[in-house]
Amino acid sequence: MKHILIPTDFSVYSWNALQYAISFLKEIETTFYFLHVSPLLIDDEDLIDNPSASQESENTIQNNLNNLIEKAQKIANKDKHTFEALHDHLLFVNSIRNQVKEKGIDMIIMGTKGIANQEDSTLGSYTEDVITRVKCNTLIIPNKTKFNTLKEVVFPTDFNILFKNNVLNTISDILNNYKSRLNVLNISKKEKPLTSLQKINKECLEDSLNDEQLEFHFVSNKNIENALQLFIENREVDMIAIVAKNLNFSQRILFRPKVARISYHTEIPFLILHE
Repeated sequence: MKHILIPTDFSVYSWNALQYAISFLKEIETTFYFLHVSPLLIDDEDLIDNPSASQESENTIQNNLNNLIEKAQKIANKDKHTFEALHDHLLFVNSIRNQVKEKGIDMIIMGTKGIANQEDSTLGSYTEDVITRVKCNTLIIPNKTKFNTLKEVVFPTDFNILFKNNVLNTISDILNNYKSRLNVLNISKKEKPLTSLQKINKECLEDSLNDEQLEFHFVSNKNIENALQLFIENREVDMIAIVAKNLNFSQRILFRPKVARISYHTEIPFLILHE
């Protein structure tokens, strides 16, 4: 049984993420938790003047959540999927953390217009906070991205961190469930041999995954984002997976691409793996 948290602001972006999640987990027994987080905008004076305002808001949000569950049930696998609605009045990241702990969440799935263009969605403005401050695997779904297949996964890494069991197990589950191939992509500014540490970490991947599931690629390029974009275009990549521990690297390719032609962050789902 998987436990999946889907934050929703009732936008088209969060609905698209929900649709992707249901298709992505179509054959897997899953409980989906739809979470709406309301900011505390009503002060004490407002409550005194209009005591029904808070209740009206609660009713509206609960109705929206119920409607969302009804829509989700129409496209879900009835034998595998169940749904629960959650509503919090907390800081967004605090709410996410609480739910991850209380519900035993395996993965957060969030929708955005595109990580580099977040201004049109409440959820988009919180994406980086969730990725960097919540220790839970997080799948980011750009708007209009639909789940069709998951044959090619790219895993950019500099091999400078040891891959822990949680990361390796998540990758292995995906590869086995979807018969996918993991393209391990090492991008360096200039061609050079791996250090002893890098070799050990590379061997860790080789020992943990089947040869048929794994392919290594070594690319020399002064611009990481451009190299990743070219690789994605050439291999028709379906998902990008990154270890959250390598924060500087992940933030650079996710949130701060400097090359104008970079489009992977608006087209390809990102899976952020936590240890």
